[in-house]
Amino acid sequence: MKKNFEDLVRKNIKREGVDDLLAWIEKSGFYKDPASCNYHGNYEGGLCEHSLNVYEQALIEYKKIMNKEDLTDKELESLTIAALFHDVCKVGSYRIEMRNTKQNGVWIQVPFYKFVPTDYTPLGHGTASMVIVQNFIKLTLDEAVAINNHMGATDCSTYHNSDNILLGYKKYPLSYAIATADMYVATFIEKTR
Repeated sequence: MKKNFEDLVRKNIKREGVDDLLAWIEKSGFYKDPASCNYHGNYEGGLCEHSLNVYEQALIEYKKIMNKEDLTDKELESLTIAALFHDVCKVGSYRIEMRNTKQNGVWIQVPFYKFVPTDYTPLGHGTASMVIVQNFIKLTLDEAVAINNHMGATDCSTYHNSDNILLGYKKYPLSYAIATADMYVATFIEKTR
């Protein structure tokens, strides 16, 4: 998965700072981190796998929205950035701990992922990812809105409300494509372990 991720980034993103972003991704633990504690991709490498799945589904969604078979290089670059980096705020947010569980009438200890707040957690999910990416590459407004609003109506932060989310979807179709792809793969494609 790491090779697929890096190949997509190098093929589709020609922006200054992308090598620094990839170096941070490598150093941060992104390729080994889970995508969640209890839900989709709650296993080692789940975050990278989820990001790749969102990319594939976002391609389908965006082409459908835009009524096109092929994307321009600029559209593909923007979609790649928003899809692959929409959840970078999750890096370092989970640690393995042990808990007791009963199996076949016997108590045993099993590992599980526990959420651990990072320095970026107070920003909120989408905003944190957007800020992290902006530390390395300059985002277009379209990309920033797509990353920031990727949680759609499930974003409970004080900065989001349905009017703003819908406005983002209408004005920036990439935002809708990323949010729809994220929800689709997390709900129907990816499993928990």
